[in-house]
Amino acid sequence: MVCGPAFVCAGGGRCGVDPASRWNIYIGRLDVDSRTTSGEAWDAFGGAPDPYVQVRVGAEMSTPVGTSRTAADTFAVSYDATIASNVRADTLMRHLSFWVYDEDVSANDFVGACSTPVSEATFTGGLQTMNCARNPSGGQAGFSLTWRLNRF
Repeated sequence: MVCGPAFVCAGGGRCGVDPASRWNIYIGRLDVDSRTTSGEAWDAFGGAPDPYVQVRVGAEMSTPVGTSRTAADTFAVSYDATIASNVRADTLMRHLSFWVYDEDVSANDFVGACSTPVSEATFTGGLQTMNCARNPSGGQAGFSLTWRLNRF
């Protein structure tokens, strides 16, 4: 059986993701909740947040492997960009999370963080949507993010 790049014969006549294959993490659109966890505006005088996204792989508290650009004064941004490159498939399957912040002059505000399971189907390149629910008592303001994996 010929499986193609980044895939190996998994037995039973099917192909599976090569654990050593390398992937890029692409983010599309980010939508941030209009209020902080305390119900206030993100910035002084009712201003919108300045969001950016970090991606972590392998373990929840790992060092970020990529960070998006900061988008000024907006609740919705189309990044349309790769924010991490050359990440092993087996590392992605252990843990993948996106952490969103509001960049400020004195200290950045935490918007929220959510993990997502990465199965073999995730490696087919389709756009994924992550809805990180608003949970003020848990410190989550809430966001929605579209993302996908592309072969390196």
